[in-house]
Amino acid sequence: MSRRAVCERIFQMRFDDGPRSFAVQWFNPEPDQIDWRCDYRIAWPHRSASERRAFGVDSIQALQHAMNMVSTELYLEDPPVFWFEENDRLGLPILPAIAEIEARRNPPPEFTMPNTEVITRIDGAV
Repeated sequence: MSRRAVCERIFQMRFDDGPRSFAVQWFNPEPDQIDWRCDYRIAWPHRSASERRAFGVDSIQALQHAMNMVSTELYLEDPPVFWFEENDRLGLPILPAIAEIEARRNPPPEFTMPNTEVITRIDGAV
């Protein structure tokens, strides 16, 4: 049976020769006896890919556990893993034990809506 990735994210690691990209894939959760499992694959840029699985009572919990397991692995990796810029946050769910590591990284940029002023004027004119 062929596995189908339901989501993928490209991360990076910096080495002496520069940054190297690699993919993380989460596969479609499937029933596994009485529970569900979600396989995932990390295609490391500096060693063999790792393939593991997480379990849950339903498909959503299995996928959440798989995402938590990946974020834990990535945050503990050396050299550090990053998404867009070095020392950024990875944009994945994290376990409480990893929250302190994530907090030491750059905070996410503030989100501002570029049309806020226009919307305010329209709301005020009505």
